[in-house]
Parts: sequence; structure tokens; C-alpha cells
Amino acid sequence: MVAKDGKIAYEKSFGFLTYDSTEAVYPETIYDLASVTKIMATTVSVMKLYDEGKIDLQKTVGDYLPWVRGSNKAGIKLWDVILHQAGLKAYIPFYRETVDTALASIPLYNYYSYRSDSIHRVRVAENMYLRNDFIDTIRTRILQSEVKEPGKYLYSDNDFIFLGMIVEAVSGRPLEKYVKEEFYDKLNMGSTGFRPRERFPLNYIAPTEEELGFRQQLLHGDVHDPGAALFGGVAGHAGLFSNAYDLSVLGEVLLRGGEMNGIRFFKKETVDYFTSYQSNTAVGLVGINQNVIMPLTRIPILHYLPPLPHLVIPDSPELVSGWILYIILLSSC
Repeated sequence: MVAKDGKIAYEKSFGFLTYDSTEAVYPETIYDLASVTKIMATTVSVMKLYDEGKIDLQKTVGDYLPWVRGSNKAGIKLWDVILHQAGLKAYIPFYRETVDTALASIPLYNYYSYRSDSIHRVRVAENMYLRNDFIDTIRTRILQSEVKEPGKYLYSDNDFIFLGMIVEAVSGRPLEKYVKEEFYDKLNMGSTGFRPRERFPLNYIAPTEEELGFRQQLLHGDVHDPGAALFGGVAGHAGLFSNAYDLSVLGEVLLRGGEMNGIRFFKKETVDYFTSYQSNTAVGLVGINQNVIMPLTRIPILHYLPPLPHLVIPDSPELVSGWILYIILLSSC
């Protein structure tokens, strides 16, 4: 999809949902957004709470999450977390504690149940529900993990797991409810949200992967990221589902300086701050990674795209400030 000034200039879908080529992809098809969750759910939430004076990026993780106090994470500033320079591990494979690694990662059923019950309410996949108390283990593993080379850029899921939890602590609402009420509902982004199986028929959602290990099934409507799955499908780093059109709407809010359809979501100064270069060691942008919103002339793949009908992409960065280009590379493997 290509959109300018809130109008769609080009929109087309390609390919099929599975390798047997029986179901075509449509523009309305809903996909697992993976780490785009970090931008389109968690970062915009942090931006809004910052905009309202409820979050201070110079305060620490321990200031907002009492269970972190006393650990090596307590004194980490939110500034460093959102810049991916807090020194946190990039990824912790929480799920490995719940599988038999000697037997092709078969799930251990002292952790899982085939059906939801009072002890196992965390849906991880079809016919696979995790014990409710495993969240305590996840938190413990995060607290026990090392902090290495703070100040150096290292892209980390754990940074945004923390930020998602901070959004919940400050707002008093679950992350999925906060973003739905504050953004998606107001912008009529009806296809966007966590846990899409609760709202849509499966044929509206693209299957993600035939997972051979861990869940050992076709993942369809359940989040692909194993960490987010153990959180029940909602986490600050992954879990959001949407389509290109809905993403263009929220992207347009940012391009318009925080206002759309007469609704002010952020002050313009907040948008400018979160989309400006702020660090020499990190990617440089506070929250909005330069690979998400950037001049079109800096996207190498653009020069290999087929010509788009009735569309002129300007060569000068000064001329592209009003353009959004969404190139979604989708794969079922």
C-alpha cells in the first residue's frame, strides 16, 4: 500500500495464504505483525502517556514496576529502554523450560493442558493452555538475566516487554485494552488488535507457520512469537495483528503531527521528539525505529519495485515528507 495525505494511491495484494495456493491473499487479510507491535501498540502508548505527563523517560524501570526493585534492572532509565541501549538480553527463550528438549521440544504436560480450566487459562495455541502461575517464572527469568554493556545499542524484546508492563502499570489497563480504547477504536481500526481469533473467523487471518518444535502445529490466529504466546498472546514486543490499511491510518496520525479526524492523539512536539535522532550509539530514534518511518529514498528495495500506476515517487527527501510506503513482506515459513 502507498498512501499520501490520507488517500490511497496504490493498494494490491499478491499470492496465497498457504503453499497449496488454494486461498488468495486479500488487502483485508489480517497478519501477525510480530515486532511491529513495538511501534503500533507499545511505542504509541508510551508516547501518549508521556504526552499526558504520566511517564517520565528519565525515571527508571523500578520507579514504575515495584517487583523489579532490588534487581539489576531497577535503576535502568526508560530512556535507555526505549532506545534499546539498556543492556538487556535480546531474547530469553522462556518456553524451553516448558518442553522436553531431549524429545524434539515436546510440551511437558505438568505445564500445559489440552483445554482451558481454572489452573490453565493462558492460551498458547490450539488445544494448548499454560499454567496461570508461569508468569511468575517469566518475571523471575527476566530479573535473573544479565545486564551487559549498558549504553550500547542492542535490539531487545525484553526492552519492550518491560515497556508494555509499564504502560499497564501507569494506565491501570491491560495493554490490549489501552491501545484499543485510546487508538484503534477512535481511528476505526477494526482489524487491529491482539488475539484476533476472539473477534474474527479464521479465514480472515493468515496462518503464520507450521511450527515443528514447541507447539507442533499450524499457527493460525495465535501469535507466532513464543514469548508473547506464554503471555497469552499480549506483550509489549509482539502479539498485535492487523492489515496494511489499518497501519496506514495510525501512520497517518504520526505524519500529521498527532491529529486526525479532529482528534488530537499527541502534541506535535511529542511526535517530533519520538521521531527525531536522540542517540549516537543506538539507531537514534526514540521508539520509532528509523526502519519504520524514514525517507523513501533510503529504502533500497524501492528501486527494485515494479512501476506503480499513476504514481510518482519523488527523489528528494525534502519532497517525501507526506508519503507513507508500506512494503509488507509476508511468508508462511
